[in-house]
Amino acid sequence: MLAAGPAEHKQHLLAVSNSSWLAQLLGGLDRDGLPTLALSLDQAAGGIGARSWGDGDDAAGMPLSPACRIANVESQEWYQPLLWLYRTETVDSGGAGRFRGGTGAQSAVVPHDTAEPMYAMCIASGLATPNGAGLCGGSPAKAGYYKVVRDSDVWDRYATSAVPVDEDELAGTTEWPHSKTVLLPIGLNDVYALGWFGGGGYGDPLERDLSAVEEDVAEGLVSVAHARTTYGAVVLDGAVDHEQSTRLRAQLRGDRLGREPMPEPPAPALPDGHRWLDENIVIAEDGTSACGRCRHRLADPQANYKLGTHVVETPLSATDRVWRDPALYVDETSLVFREFVCPGCGCRLETEVSLRELPPVHDKQLALTWR
Repeated sequence: MLAAGPAEHKQHLLAVSNSSWLAQLLGGLDRDGLPTLALSLDQAAGGIGARSWGDGDDAAGMPLSPACRIANVESQEWYQPLLWLYRTETVDSGGAGRFRGGTGAQSAVVPHDTAEPMYAMCIASGLATPNGAGLCGGSPAKAGYYKVVRDSDVWDRYATSAVPVDEDELAGTTEWPHSKTVLLPIGLNDVYALGWFGGGGYGDPLERDLSAVEEDVAEGLVSVAHARTTYGAVVLDGAVDHEQSTRLRAQLRGDRLGREPMPEPPAPALPDGHRWLDENIVIAEDGTSACGRCRHRLADPQANYKLGTHVVETPLSATDRVWRDPALYVDETSLVFREFVCPGCGCRLETEVSLRELPPVHDKQLALTWR
């Protein structure tokens, strides 16, 4: 609704933030052999969704609990029989867009100063599908994960002062627990890792300022590969090559429609007698929808504007928005990521995650009585 409103309302618009809770709950015996239950609030430090005017905040918190704070790692280790290997922001976890969604984060722990294995409960949604939806063509934030590295060499590494900064560095057998798991055993050499959610992106990623992409790569928030494939930014030796990036963006825009390279679309503009449906789509008085950039007609009055777009549909398992094939967590195997592209100018107008057999969601509509 804010996207269709006047400019002063759009200033308060943001994509989905830190979409759900991913619990880290571990029980066992402490150093004195007494029962203990460790509930970490680290997962509150998720990313805030991108605004209509700027990036979301990285690992910033949860809008539903503004006063919530995550604990100091050393404080948690003092009270709990656990050792944190790391706690860090997750690369490429924020939804891509003209404005990037804030990054999520990840951490890993191992039982410490206890003689008995511990047991974890996995309680989450958002592992099979990304929940942090983007807006106006922005990508969703990346899904979360639980991971256990069984019989790892973590203590051998500590013995040589080689502190691991990622569980993938460790030797051992990797297990991906289900999102609803009770009494998951965590042995004394097992590393329990989890990653939680960022915020959705806002706007077409191919329109992101290249200097902002360069800064994201320099800060380790976006990988060089993601910068290239998603933002069309060619980063060489830490710097964006603007000439190559302009050519790549034109190529990617054309690829969306199966055409030759296409130039950047014109800026959005509101024709006389129209209203905004969002920042890219306009509605005429009779309810007809069109692209607000190139005026390409999208749909008849009151019809779903998405039906007039070119749809790029990709199996969700083939995208970088999930860590594992969703079939690991859910029975449905027809999950897809849809990109709704203007057939006229190649602008990405919206995205959604859905089942292949379902029609596009009719998510935006204005009543004909708007005058």
